[in-house]
Amino acid sequence: MQKINAEFVRHAFASKDSLREYSIAAMEIELWESEKIIFEKYFNKEDRILDIGCGTGRVTFGLHNFGYNSLIGVDVSKEMLKEAIRINNIRNATIEFRLGDATKLDLGDKIFDGAIFAYNGLMQIPWLENRMKAFKEINRILKLGAIFIFTTHDLKTKDVNVQRYWKEEMELWSKGKQDPRLPEFGDLLYKSFDRQMYMHVPSREEIVNCLSATGFEIVEDLYRPEIIEESEEVQCFSDDCRFWIVRKTIDVSL
Repeated sequence: MQKINAEFVRHAFASKDSLREYSIAAMEIELWESEKIIFEKYFNKEDRILDIGCGTGRVTFGLHNFGYNSLIGVDVSKEMLKEAIRINNIRNATIEFRLGDATKLDLGDKIFDGAIFAYNGLMQIPWLENRMKAFKEINRILKLGAIFIFTTHDLKTKDVNVQRYWKEEMELWSKGKQDPRLPEFGDLLYKSFDRQMYMHVPSREEIVNCLSATGFEIVEDLYRPEIIEESEEVQCFSDDCRFWIVRKTIDVSL
């Protein structure tokens, strides 16, 4: 049986229900309150910011409405970008949206003051080696000292039910009885509307090691509820997650 790959992820985001869900988020939800607080704390309004995995533009449009004008949105899904451009035209906005893969960005070196990979985006890249490529590419396009903000879920959550799930998964992996489509422990497939979605749930140690190996230092990391209690609408759209705010400290070659 074939392992989960990038094409599986692209196909999942091309479904009608995915497009509808993310279009509503782009038009109605925009930035979470926690995102507003974190972005305002670490980004200046004149910064040139790259929104990676922008989808239909929830974060990109939210930043634009919040006063950030030097923005580029990049996504691997043609269908998501088509919807982002449609919304862009409706709003008479001038945001640049590009088709692009986070593991090989068609962008120059050291040209951005900041980068964002919001919500599940980074952890929906299958295989650790590919996520490492993404970290290195983000390092490449950022200026020295620039801030990168992303979120993950956490393998060592305090949620008892989630702890039980991963304990059972660990037993399956130790016996070689895990879902054969999953490349690595921490991977999961979940049902969302009309499609199966892939996500990798890392431990904190895994992310720390990835950052250390790709030229980033941690400024802070914290759970969303530690920042602010989100509205019911936001909580229905998204689970609580860990925010990572990191700074590029050195250049790392691919």
